Amino acid sequence: MARPVKVISQFDVCLGRVVKSKRVKASHTRASFAEATGIPEANLKRREEGQNEITVSELERIAEVVGVSALKIVNEALEDYGGIEKLLAEHRGDGPMSDGAPTVTPSGPVSPADNVTYLGHVKPPMNAAADDDPRTGPKD
Repeated sequence: MARPVKVISQFDVCLGRVVKSKRVKASHTRASFAEATGIPEANLKRREEGQNEITVSELERIAEVVGVSALKIVNEALEDYGGIEKLLAEHRGDGPMSDGAPTVTPSGPVSPADNVTYLGHVKPPMNAAADDDPRTGPKD
């Protein structure tokens, strides 16, 4: 059975271009950058070309090595791509991709705190415990 052809996202292409430009500006060869980030060189090449998605973990390592925030890299890619609304439309199914991103419908009440945009790794405060819900407080 033939493997389905992967659709390359134009946002991934834009993000890869930004990563490559940051790498070159930081005077890294692909080999030295691969070593510094821990991303295998072949994988890094595919990510810079937009053939594969960059994970949040990889983006954080890339940002650290080039000395900018992951948010700055993403914002530059979004600007080149055409904005967040275009990206959201693509993943909702309004854009060029045929399948929209899966959605989750809450089963209980929803508070404004539930609508949070997430980008990157967020470290919980030191006083946060695994069984604490910040909306309701610690469990006894």
